[in-house]
Amino acid sequence: MLKEGVTAADLGQAILHAVPVQEVVDLILSGHGRTPMSEEEADGFDTWVKTLMELVENDEKYPEVIGEKCKKCEYRIDLSKLGENQKSGFIECWQNQLGWDIEMFHKAHVFDIWNERGVQAKYLDNGLYFMKDLVPGHIPIDEASIDWTSPLTHDERKTIQILKQAGYDKNSDVTLPGLYEEMQAWTWPLHFIDFEAVLAAIPFHKGLHPYEFIPFQFSCHTLYEDGRVEHRVDWIEEKPGVFPNFEFVRHLKACLEVDRGTVFRYHNFENTVLNKVAEQLERFRPDDWQELTEWIRTLTRDGEREMVDLYRLIKDYYYSPHMGGSISIKKVLPAVLTESSFLQAKYSQPYSGLFLKDKIFYHKDPQAEKATSPYRLLNAVGHGIPDADKAEDLLANTDEVIADGGTAMMAWSRLQFNDMPNVERQAILHSLYEYCELDTLAMVMVVEYWINQK
Repeated sequence: MLKEGVTAADLGQAILHAVPVQEVVDLILSGHGRTPMSEEEADGFDTWVKTLMELVENDEKYPEVIGEKCKKCEYRIDLSKLGENQKSGFIECWQNQLGWDIEMFHKAHVFDIWNERGVQAKYLDNGLYFMKDLVPGHIPIDEASIDWTSPLTHDERKTIQILKQAGYDKNSDVTLPGLYEEMQAWTWPLHFIDFEAVLAAIPFHKGLHPYEFIPFQFSCHTLYEDGRVEHRVDWIEEKPGVFPNFEFVRHLKACLEVDRGTVFRYHNFENTVLNKVAEQLERFRPDDWQELTEWIRTLTRDGEREMVDLYRLIKDYYYSPHMGGSISIKKVLPAVLTESSFLQAKYSQPYSGLFLKDKIFYHKDPQAEKATSPYRLLNAVGHGIPDADKAEDLLANTDEVIADGGTAMMAWSRLQFNDMPNVERQAILHSLYEYCELDTLAMVMVVEYWINQK
């Protein structure tokens, strides 16, 4: 049985572990579902709901209570992404509470310190909101104690970020020598892969469990020792209703088995997907299941051709202040474009792969001293396909851009329905191809910078 006074985290765990729904509801109604976030909420569930209703009826805002919870606010939007007449709810709350002008939101906030926890007690309760406010006593470690010869620890990485974003260290990016030692073990040509997958609550196919991986797309770029970049493959299961997992692996295997070049992934996703597909192969046992399973094992953890995690290399050996507190490829890519004269020169020229044609990826952001993110340059759905005029008419009411994994997943899921006009289907497929192509090109650009930085 749950006890009164449980936290929100405890409540979530209770739900995951099949505690009866009525028990959870009783906790909420009794006011013990979570720590109250305002005086209105503390007055009890009934009073809180009544207050919310009155605010909606009177078109009034809920009383703002700023704090560490704002770190994950979905309305905290980068100023550079706000269009004309668009607003940020995060900015409105903090302005109302602290009286800040808009320039304050251009400063590096303590919320953006990489992998930092306990921000409320460490900083906010002491009136410290910006990295520039942090003095040595608040910085994780002393700069002199950083070991530049080994992979960065969490505290070392946070310290470097604070010093650079607060302006104490005027130098640009940092690349540790250990990176170049690891690069010596790479085998040419270098292959960069990226997957897109769906985890559906209600499985699309018989025999699958809820939230079981369905990888539906991959892209592969290859970087050769002479500097050539080739977009080798961009594969999608285009037919609706077809279980894609095993055909996905067959095409990936055909792409990568032509040589013994080093294969790169970004973080754990590709490794996890391949392991899950290996489990499905053993469960469903198509004719070539043993061959495919054995091949997957060569690429995954401890395999003879184990993929190199580019995310780990960045975390351990590289930092640019233009990344802020993120190691997402979507932050790293514009950062290295900003840092690298080599990349600026190369990608100021038109790039063409299998689907992205004559695309110039280096543009300086007019609102900031850095490169515009290439992900912001992706075409809207319906652009660049043979029947673009028809697609434009059909999709006139949308400005959808597929530029992240979530929108890619939702877009492919929509393609599983047969009642979609073919021109719309082709428009969505083309955007999916372009997005995945950019993900692997982004990985190439990072490695190109390191190679040409030496």
